[in-house]
Amino acid sequence: ALTGVTLVNWTAAADACGHPVAALATNPSSTDVIVPTVVTGLKGDAGTVLPAAVLRMSDPDPAYVNPTDCKDMDCTGILNTAFVDTDGSLLLLGGGGGASSS
Repeated sequence: ALTGVTLVNWTAAADACGHPVAALATNPSSTDVIVPTVVTGLKGDAGTVLPAAVLRMSDPDPAYVNPTDCKDMDCTGILNTAFVDTDGSLLLLGGGGGASSS
């Protein structure tokens, strides 16, 4: 859980080489298990935090989709919640909810 954390100096959503970066992100190597991160009271330092640099959700890797598994389980990638926003502070907007990769 993250409670009462203040983000500072997240001013770009990519590094100098163009690779995406974010203060909070899913693990792109995790194909089916994500332990949810519960976020409460997240703050962004005004003027030094770009909203696009707060959260990055990786798309599921198509190489892990197995159509033969579609009969008895989801086969489209990660379907579980990665972040639980208890008070709307995750996107620095207000309101609450969850964020998932699908």
